Amino acid sequence: MHLDGCEGGRLLDLRIRNNPLVPNNDGIHCTSCRNVFIRGCDIAAGDDCIAVTGINDHAAIIPGFIGYDMSTENIVVSDCVLSSRSSGIRVGYGHNDVRHCSFSNCIIRASSRGVGVFARNPGSVEDIVFSDMQIETKRYRGAWWGNAECVQVSAVRIREDEPVGRVRGIRFRGIRARGENGILVCGLEDGRVEDIVFDEVDLAICHSEDADEAGVVDTRPAWKEDLGMRTMDLAAVQAEGVAGLTLRNLAIRWGDRVPGCFRDNVRVERFSRFLLEGLSCQTPPRGAVLALGQGRDARLRGWGFVEGDPPWVSVEDVDGMADER
Repeated sequence: MHLDGCEGGRLLDLRIRNNPLVPNNDGIHCTSCRNVFIRGCDIAAGDDCIAVTGINDHAAIIPGFIGYDMSTENIVVSDCVLSSRSSGIRVGYGHNDVRHCSFSNCIIRASSRGVGVFARNPGSVEDIVFSDMQIETKRYRGAWWGNAECVQVSAVRIREDEPVGRVRGIRFRGIRARGENGILVCGLEDGRVEDIVFDEVDLAICHSEDADEAGVVDTRPAWKEDLGMRTMDLAAVQAEGVAGLTLRNLAIRWGDRVPGCFRDNVRVERFSRFLLEGLSCQTPPRGAVLALGQGRDARLRGWGFVEGDPPWVSVEDVDGMADER
């Protein structure tokens, strides 16, 4: 189901089954549209189950649809069950902005990514709310984008000669996630990702049969291969290049036989205005409860362990830190 340049639409109680081995077969793709309601849908697909984007050029498949100038806004999605080899829910992409959208009461199962919020072209993504969701992710062998992140929020340019838009004002509230990877918030260029809030999130990292001992941060597509796929240790919650990140009432649990690529519970780098308020977690696999680097203005409040050794923080090159534990 593909909506392009539409104003008004109601997609209710649909059951969609696409071949799980075929890329580019979204369940519902809504691009450059306004005032669309999607409710009660049951979707399984090889590509994104529900995609809400600002693409303005589908000329190759829709003659005459090129350079369309209309923001995507006022999209409401609720009460859906989703399973995907890509993202259960994908928001952002293209030259037009995406804004004022709500996603609630959805269940995402066995997906390569749970929720993805992406800026890759000049279009920005702002004022998006995700609430009361259950997410389960797993890695799939093959060339699928995604590395089992329960949530990814990222801004990475797809073309060297074209700027990337901003991602800002994104809210996650009441999220229960269990996956073979955690949460990634990534702005490879400063000032592109800002005002991101996670509130009441319960995250469990589980065993993966297909995980490499060397961790991979997958932010494809990107204009350079080494920007889209980077090898590094992973954290349950990993953020870089973010201005205004809030983690409130966050719980982190580790399953048995966690892959060796995981290190820290929470890692935040190249940041400004970071608030951690309420953290309950287990001992990290081999790193810190909280690792902070190359940032300014960090505030820590009310956090501790479910079990394990006393908590500790790794801090490097941080200007202005208030620890109110």
